[in-house]
Amino acid sequence: LLLGSFTVFKSIIPRIQPFVYDYEFMIIDRLIFFGQDPWRVTHALFGDALSTWVLQQFYIYWFALMWFSLAFVTLRSDLRRLRARYLLAFSLSFIVIGSFSALILSSAGPCYFGWATGGPDVYEPLMSRLRDLDAALRSMSPPLELNALLLQDYLKAAHDKGEIVFGGGISAMPSMHVAVAALVALAAWSYQRWLGIL
Repeated sequence: LLLGSFTVFKSIIPRIQPFVYDYEFMIIDRLIFFGQDPWRVTHALFGDALSTWVLQQFYIYWFALMWFSLAFVTLRSDLRRLRARYLLAFSLSFIVIGSFSALILSSAGPCYFGWATGGPDVYEPLMSRLRDLDAALRSMSPPLELNALLLQDYLKAAHDKGEIVFGGGISAMPSMHVAVAALVALAAWSYQRWLGIL
């Protein structure tokens, strides 16, 4: 119920508050990274095809970590206090951070920058680089791919058609990936220090 409601709300955010902060977030990113786009720094450190694919796997497996953490605290009846805190914090994260804060900070993210701002697409070099890396991965044996590019197209198509699909909606800020990963780490730390560190 929570995640379904979150998907619906996330999908209608641009109808309530159009994407207005992408340009400002781009400027803030450049200030933090001394005038550079952050992707140029990360790609200089680990921007080859295989490294990019591995990073994508961490991004994808976040979903498994989220579901596992929910199942773990829900099924462990001996962890009543941790379970209550975790489920409350999890729910509030999606309500406060993922819904209301996303409405206030409405932005589409770098992959949709040109479309969202209506201006020059300053992230086209990044997207071009990712498409090149995807082509390199697909030429490997066995072939790999950057599923994130397909997901971006899927989310944009659903948005353009006005469809509400589970897990859909475009919202870049604040990041629920970061919020839930931090929540899982804090819960793991409360359960076992070594697990929290991991």
